[in-house]
Amino acid sequence: MKSKRVLWIFIILLVLLVIALSILLCIEKNNYKLTFNLNGGQGKKSMLVKKDTEIKLPKPTKEGFIFVGWSSGSQNETVGKTIEVNRDLKLQAVWKEKADPNKKYTCPDGYTLDETMCKKQVKLEKVCKGSVCSCPSNSVNITGIGCIGVNIMPAAVSEK
Repeated sequence: MKSKRVLWIFIILLVLLVIALSILLCIEKNNYKLTFNLNGGQGKKSMLVKKDTEIKLPKPTKEGFIFVGWSSGSQNETVGKTIEVNRDLKLQAVWKEKADPNKKYTCPDGYTLDETMCKKQVKLEKVCKGSVCSCPSNSVNITGIGCIGVNIMPAAVSEK
């Protein structure tokens, strides 16, 4: 009699465990994890987002740096941009060092200074696969001109 009671308790607990796991799996399938690599910055490190939900990307902070945006490896996202979450996603913070007012920043001829970086527009060759040609992913196609990209390099730094 006692062994039957123990067996029934075991079966009931097993059924409850299966139900709980089913609920968790159902919840897990409807949510995606957004992970933020802050690269030394301060801010939210991760969040659970409901499937197909649009969220506004957060803006972390880092002493001595300007937050440029988020990189997912394949593309860059800007701060404040709203994205639709339909998979687990890992984003990496992209930072640009703030200019030091006690230093002079210079760029080579043809480049323009942007805080601590030198930038220059360059024409890039189209990439062709068979008869289909397109601009490289780090450029834009301007009708009549072609593929335009930007070369970026750190500015030369000297004391004022």
